[in-house]
Amino acid sequence: MLTLSQMRKSFEIQKSEKGFVFSGVLDERVMLRDFQMAIPVADNPYEFDFGNVVRSSSAGIVEWLKFVKQYPGPFYYTNCPPWLVNQFNSMADFFRAGKSAVLSLWAPFFCETDSTNKNFLFRVPAEIPLLDDPSKYQIENKVDGPKEFIPDFIPNRYFRFLVQHREGFQKFLKEFIR
Repeated sequence: MLTLSQMRKSFEIQKSEKGFVFSGVLDERVMLRDFQMAIPVADNPYEFDFGNVVRSSSAGIVEWLKFVKQYPGPFYYTNCPPWLVNQFNSMADFFRAGKSAVLSLWAPFFCETDSTNKNFLFRVPAEIPLLDDPSKYQIENKVDGPKEFIPDFIPNRYFRFLVQHREGFQKFLKEFIR
């Protein structure tokens, strides 16, 4: 685990085989400056796994965007929770054309039978293609055991950031992901 003096236990960064796994809450207490200085710039992209980050405050997003703007190397996001996907759709600053991309994200679904919610993982571009028209996204219901889950989002809005950054993501995939 990467220990950073200014980070509190509410947010942790662990080194993984391909990059870094983030856990906890990304909020105003997180200072990514130390992380930025500790992470070497690499020619190969780092994976930034957000699967264990439960939420973020606006101040946490600002800190993350400062880091993204200053980090010169390539990187990609994985296991993006719905709160982060919503941020991707609100702000363009999460990505640098051809130097960053999203390779997997969680999408919210709902079971009408018992009113339960469940997130399902989608891989980009294998399961969610990089389309030029957001209205072309068609998402099927998911079955988990005896339950059927319907999408609890509007696909053309939820995946809008993929359309907006399609060319940069395609360039990234072509150069870094084989």
